[in-house]
Amino acid sequence: MLKIPFLKTLPHFLLFTALFFCIPFSYAQHAHKIDSLGKKLNEALHDTVRVKVLLNLSGETLNQGDPKKALEWAQKSLHLAERNNFQRALGGIYNAMATAYVTMSDYPKGMECHQKALAIRLARNDKKGIAGSYNNIGIIYFNLSDFPKTLEYFQKSLKMQEELKNNYLIAATIGNIAVVYEQLHDDSLSMVFQQKSFDMHKVMNNRSDMVSSLNNLGTLYRKKKQLNKALDMHNQALKIALELDEKDKMKLTYGNVGTLYLAMNKPKEALEMFLKAKEFTEENDDKKDRSTLYSLMAQAFLKLGKPNDAVTYFNQALELAKSAGNLNEQKEAAQGLYEINKSKGDYKTAVTFLEIARQLNDSIFNSSKNESLNSLKTQFALDRQEVQLQSKAEEELKKQEEEKARQRIIIYVALCVLILVLVFSYFLLQRFRITRKQNRIIESQKILVEEKNKEITDSIMYAKRLQQAITPTVELVKQTFPGSFIYFQPKDIIAGDFYWMERKGNDVYIAAADCTGHGVPGAMVSVVCCNALNRALKEFDLSHTGPLLDKTRDLVLETFAKSGEEIKDGMDISLLRFIDYDQTASLLSLEWSGANNSFWYIEGNEFKTIKCDKQSIGKTDNPMPFHSHMLSLPKTSSVYLYTDGFADQFGGPKGKKFKYKQLEELLLRINYLPGPEQVTIIEHSFETWKGGLEQVDDVCIIGITLS
Repeated sequence: MLKIPFLKTLPHFLLFTALFFCIPFSYAQHAHKIDSLGKKLNEALHDTVRVKVLLNLSGETLNQGDPKKALEWAQKSLHLAERNNFQRALGGIYNAMATAYVTMSDYPKGMECHQKALAIRLARNDKKGIAGSYNNIGIIYFNLSDFPKTLEYFQKSLKMQEELKNNYLIAATIGNIAVVYEQLHDDSLSMVFQQKSFDMHKVMNNRSDMVSSLNNLGTLYRKKKQLNKALDMHNQALKIALELDEKDKMKLTYGNVGTLYLAMNKPKEALEMFLKAKEFTEENDDKKDRSTLYSLMAQAFLKLGKPNDAVTYFNQALELAKSAGNLNEQKEAAQGLYEINKSKGDYKTAVTFLEIARQLNDSIFNSSKNESLNSLKTQFALDRQEVQLQSKAEEELKKQEEEKARQRIIIYVALCVLILVLVFSYFLLQRFRITRKQNRIIESQKILVEEKNKEITDSIMYAKRLQQAITPTVELVKQTFPGSFIYFQPKDIIAGDFYWMERKGNDVYIAAADCTGHGVPGAMVSVVCCNALNRALKEFDLSHTGPLLDKTRDLVLETFAKSGEEIKDGMDISLLRFIDYDQTASLLSLEWSGANNSFWYIEGNEFKTIKCDKQSIGKTDNPMPFHSHMLSLPKTSSVYLYTDGFADQFGGPKGKKFKYKQLEELLLRINYLPGPEQVTIIEHSFETWKGGLEQVDDVCIIGITLS
């Protein structure tokens, strides 16, 4: 009886390598996308756009089954990105190049590119990209059958995905780990991980990934000889694959069902499944898959009593396995041809294939023998280390004897020193008594200072509660704008920065403000400015943002004028009005005005700025009316209000300011994430940049995703 090889399901190898494009449903769809991208490439005016288009072309070409062309596109993108110092794109480009190399089984170059991508992502603290690189490096180790290393990198990826709370990629990575345990023959542990992965995909209704998990579970049940349970898993997978019309999943499932039917001694049903899988396998021209499938078909024909058909497919499997360099599949095909020719009485041909099978077995054995030789070399190195350690131990013992002799000399010297110390101790004791008396005085003064400090701190904490009472809660802001976040980091307990939100009819006003100073003085100014802003809106019944700021300035100056002294304190502010605000509207009308703080928004992945008026709310030479800027934004846009504290923070490797340009790039990179994830990244970036330096000013950033 011929040995039946399993047609295993593939792990989720494209999870992180396809970061810039989606997994397709048809080659025609790819051809259309490639034509469209080619047109965009010709029309692109800026190199940054061309880099992205070239990268997308690489992804689409790879999905169409042309890794060499995909590599060419990626290399062109790399050349252009390096020439323009476009650092943000390099991680994705090296990732795309690695994917192409791995697809062509060039694992050393694939590993080199993945390592470069990982280094770039680590430097940028790109956690999502880092997790992807860990996964992809694990995949290469999997293809090299280094399963301990595979597990190490998959587990690194899983840990980071759990930090990011990305349930989809957590489930996918758990599924990958399950496949590794299956390769390590720990089927029970593999089934636990595979079931967990399936359950998570089911909750998220990720039907395509449910197909992979069900196929893997079916394979595990088949190995445990629970054939009916295995068939149930594969049938569930096949039903979903047919509904989704995903060719790769259908091919894989048909192959698994056919292999199971062979194990159940149902060659007719098995052949039907293999023929269906054959249609999809030949479309992709995957020689490794085709050689495995043809060997299985040959075994089915053999069980059906059709040796001539079996010979045909074994011969094809042998040639394909040679092209793919797959020694095990070559051996299986040669062994099958030997058995068939032997049963026919064609001993000459049978001997030829038997010799081929033996040579292939020797090649496989020599590979294993080389591994054993490496193990022996390692043991020899360890033995040599043991001899060296023993020699070092004898030298250490000799040194210890010499050290004891030196210690005796030291003891004698120490006794002499001790006598001198006793002489001086009396004089030191007298000095100690005087010092202790002085310390008592200092201690009493310290207690008095601490009491005063506590009183001051308590007063400041109460002032903080009063300041919080005049500002909206984060929860209230999120009720109005579900896609919002607020990063508010005062330099001291109370702040000169504040954020403000009010409703007037169907309009919603929101602002980020920076008053002169920080701490107690800044907080006092913020109360005056916040009160003036409320009065301008409610008492004077103003609506447009420009007149609102004009009136606020008048009220602030009026308040400070009562002191009889010239006070130059005031406020910088970014004020945004949502006109007839409706969360369900597809297009939102906004009005904005700014005093020394500009307005940022992101539309269609493009960062845009509206410049502010270069004057503050307060004492100003030649004051001018504030401008009101009207704009309409689709729901996919994001808007940002901010003060200058983040950009002015010193830090980084050279102790310089963070600056607005770097802050703009950070917001553009993370704007698509949910509010809680954006604020986490912003906080981490600020703390990382600041490092051990002191915070220089209050920080306030408000972000609102309109969807």
